[in-house]
Amino acid sequence: MGCLVLPPAQSNYLWRLSWISLASGIYGLTQGYYDLAAVPLGVWLTSINYWRSPDFSWRRYLDITYVHMSLTYQILRSIDAQYRVPYWITLGVGVGFFPIGCYLHGDKSGCQWPSTLCHGMVHIFANISNFILYSGFVPTVTNAWFINKYSLSLPSDCLKFYSNDCVLTFW
Repeated sequence: MGCLVLPPAQSNYLWRLSWISLASGIYGLTQGYYDLAAVPLGVWLTSINYWRSPDFSWRRYLDITYVHMSLTYQILRSIDAQYRVPYWITLGVGVGFFPIGCYLHGDKSGCQWPSTLCHGMVHIFANISNFILYSGFVPTVTNAWFINKYSLSLPSDCLKFYSNDCVLTFW
Protein backbone atom coordinates (compact mmCIF):
# COMPACT_ATOMS: atom_id res chain seq x y z
CA MET A 1 0.00 0.00 0.00
CA GLY A 2 1.32 3.42 -0.95
CA CYS A 3 0.73 6.88 0.38
CA LEU A 4 -2.91 7.52 1.32
CA VAL A 5 -4.78 10.36 -0.35
CA LEU A 6 -6.70 11.08 2.88
CA PRO A 7 -6.29 10.08 6.52
CA PRO A 8 -8.54 7.26 7.85
CA ALA A 9 -11.11 9.58 9.50
CA GLN A 10 -11.86 11.35 6.21
CA SER A 11 -11.66 8.26 4.01
CA ASN A 12 -14.02 6.40 6.37
CA TYR A 13 -16.48 9.30 6.08
CA LEU A 14 -16.38 9.09 2.27
CA TRP A 15 -16.57 5.28 2.36
CA ARG A 16 -19.80 5.51 4.41
CA LEU A 17 -21.18 8.24 2.15
CA SER A 18 -20.52 6.06 -0.90
CA TRP A 19 -23.31 3.74 0.22
CA ILE A 20 -25.87 6.38 -0.86
CA SER A 21 -25.14 5.27 -4.42
CA LEU A 22 -26.46 1.81 -3.57
CA ALA A 23 -29.77 3.39 -2.53
CA SER A 24 -30.15 5.46 -5.72
CA GLY A 25 -29.14 2.44 -7.81
CA ILE A 26 -31.80 0.27 -6.17
CA TYR A 27 -34.34 3.04 -6.75
CA GLY A 28 -33.36 3.10 -10.43
CA LEU A 29 -33.95 -0.65 -10.61
CA THR A 30 -37.39 -0.32 -8.99
CA GLN A 31 -38.29 2.32 -11.58
CA GLY A 32 -37.27 -0.01 -14.41
CA TYR A 33 -34.23 2.00 -15.51
CA TYR A 34 -31.82 -0.93 -15.48
CA ASP A 35 -29.13 0.62 -17.66
CA LEU A 36 -29.23 3.90 -15.71
CA ALA A 37 -29.16 2.04 -12.39
CA ALA A 38 -25.81 0.62 -13.45
CA VAL A 39 -24.40 4.13 -13.05
CA PRO A 40 -24.86 4.55 -9.28
CA LEU A 41 -24.44 0.82 -8.64
CA GLY A 42 -21.07 0.85 -10.40
CA VAL A 43 -20.09 4.06 -8.61
CA TRP A 44 -21.01 2.38 -5.33
CA LEU A 45 -18.80 -0.63 -6.08
CA THR A 46 -15.80 1.36 -7.29
CA SER A 47 -16.14 3.94 -4.48
CA ILE A 48 -16.35 1.53 -1.58
CA ASN A 49 -13.44 -0.37 -3.11
CA TYR A 50 -11.37 2.83 -3.37
CA TRP A 51 -12.28 4.62 -0.14
CA ARG A 52 -11.50 1.60 2.05
CA SER A 53 -7.83 2.48 1.48
CA PRO A 54 -7.51 5.52 -0.80
CA ASP A 55 -4.06 5.25 -2.30
CA PHE A 56 -2.74 5.92 -5.80
CA SER A 57 -3.32 2.36 -7.02
CA TRP A 58 -5.40 1.02 -9.90
CA ARG A 59 -8.50 1.21 -7.64
CA ARG A 60 -8.34 5.01 -7.70
CA TYR A 61 -8.14 5.17 -11.49
CA LEU A 62 -10.88 2.57 -11.93
CA ASP A 63 -13.16 4.68 -9.72
CA ILE A 64 -12.36 7.92 -11.55
CA THR A 65 -12.73 6.31 -15.00
CA TYR A 66 -16.02 4.62 -14.15
CA VAL A 67 -17.49 7.82 -12.70
CA HIS A 68 -16.53 9.85 -15.79
CA MET A 69 -17.72 7.32 -18.34
CA SER A 70 -20.98 6.43 -16.62
CA LEU A 71 -21.81 10.06 -15.83
CA THR A 72 -21.32 10.94 -19.50
CA TYR A 73 -23.70 8.14 -20.49
CA GLN A 74 -26.32 9.21 -17.95
CA ILE A 75 -26.14 12.87 -18.99
CA LEU A 76 -26.65 11.85 -22.63
CA ARG A 77 -29.63 9.70 -21.62
CA SER A 78 -31.10 12.58 -19.59
CA ILE A 79 -31.41 14.91 -22.59
CA ASP A 80 -34.92 13.62 -23.41
CA ALA A 81 -35.91 12.92 -19.79
CA GLN A 82 -38.97 14.40 -18.13
CA TYR A 83 -37.01 15.90 -15.22
CA ARG A 84 -33.84 16.79 -17.11
CA VAL A 85 -33.65 20.42 -15.93
CA PRO A 86 -33.92 19.72 -12.18
CA TYR A 87 -31.55 16.78 -12.71
CA TRP A 88 -28.98 18.99 -14.45
CA ILE A 89 -29.29 21.77 -11.86
CA THR A 90 -28.89 19.40 -8.91
CA LEU A 91 -26.04 17.54 -10.60
CA GLY A 92 -24.38 20.85 -11.47
CA VAL A 93 -24.50 21.99 -7.86
CA GLY A 94 -22.90 18.72 -6.79
CA VAL A 95 -20.21 18.79 -9.46
CA GLY A 96 -19.52 22.41 -8.51
CA PHE A 97 -18.27 21.24 -5.13
CA PHE A 98 -15.53 19.14 -6.75
CA PRO A 99 -13.15 21.94 -7.85
CA ILE A 100 -13.71 23.69 -4.51
CA GLY A 101 -12.69 20.48 -2.74
CA CYS A 102 -9.61 20.14 -4.96
CA TYR A 103 -8.60 23.70 -4.15
CA LEU A 104 -9.08 23.13 -0.43
CA HIS A 105 -7.20 19.82 -0.61
CA GLY A 106 -4.17 21.75 -1.85
CA ASP A 107 -4.40 24.13 1.12
CA LYS A 108 -1.22 23.95 3.18
CA SER A 109 -3.02 24.24 6.53
CA GLY A 110 -3.06 20.45 6.85
CA CYS A 111 -6.78 20.27 7.64
CA GLN A 112 -8.41 17.80 5.26
CA TRP A 113 -12.00 18.14 6.50
CA PRO A 114 -13.08 21.07 4.28
CA SER A 115 -12.04 19.26 1.09
CA THR A 116 -13.51 16.00 2.37
CA LEU A 117 -16.84 17.67 3.09
CA CYS A 118 -16.86 19.18 -0.40
CA HIS A 119 -16.23 15.75 -1.92
CA GLY A 120 -19.03 14.40 0.26
CA MET A 121 -21.36 17.03 -1.17
CA VAL A 122 -20.54 15.72 -4.66
CA HIS A 123 -21.76 12.27 -3.55
CA ILE A 124 -24.88 13.68 -1.87
CA PHE A 125 -26.01 15.96 -4.71
CA ALA A 126 -25.15 13.45 -7.45
CA ASN A 127 -27.35 10.85 -5.78
CA ILE A 128 -30.17 13.35 -5.18
CA SER A 129 -29.98 14.09 -8.91
CA ASN A 130 -30.24 10.34 -9.62
CA PHE A 131 -33.44 10.14 -7.57
CA ILE A 132 -34.82 13.15 -9.47
CA LEU A 133 -33.96 11.68 -12.89
CA TYR A 134 -35.33 8.22 -12.07
CA SER A 135 -38.59 9.68 -10.69
CA GLY A 136 -39.75 10.82 -14.11
CA PHE A 137 -39.97 9.40 -17.59
CA VAL A 138 -36.68 8.63 -19.34
CA PRO A 139 -36.96 7.19 -22.86
CA THR A 140 -35.46 3.75 -23.33
CA VAL A 141 -31.95 3.62 -24.70
CA THR A 142 -33.30 2.40 -28.05
CA ASN A 143 -35.40 5.58 -28.23
CA ALA A 144 -32.65 7.92 -27.02
CA TRP A 145 -31.84 10.89 -29.23
CA PHE A 146 -28.29 9.72 -29.92
CA ILE A 147 -29.59 6.36 -31.19
CA ASN A 148 -32.50 7.72 -33.25
CA LYS A 149 -30.54 10.50 -34.89
CA TYR A 150 -28.75 7.91 -37.03
CA SER A 151 -30.52 4.57 -37.12
CA LEU A 152 -29.28 1.67 -39.16
CA SER A 153 -31.57 -0.36 -41.39
CA LEU A 154 -30.36 -3.58 -42.98
CA PRO A 155 -32.73 -4.57 -45.79
CA SER A 156 -31.77 -7.52 -47.94
CA ASP A 157 -30.70 -5.45 -50.96
CA CYS A 158 -28.90 -2.45 -49.51
CA LEU A 159 -27.57 -0.64 -46.47
CA LYS A 160 -29.34 2.60 -45.52
CA PHE A 161 -28.36 5.22 -42.98
CA TYR A 162 -31.24 7.40 -41.87
CA SER A 163 -30.78 10.90 -40.63
CA ASN A 164 -33.30 13.62 -39.80
CA ASP A 165 -32.56 15.19 -43.18
CA CYS A 166 -31.76 12.49 -45.72
CA VAL A 167 -31.29 8.83 -46.51
CA LEU A 168 -27.93 7.57 -47.75
CA THR A 169 -28.15 4.30 -49.65
CA PHE A 170 -25.18 2.05 -50.36
CA TRP A 171 -25.79 -0.66 -52.98
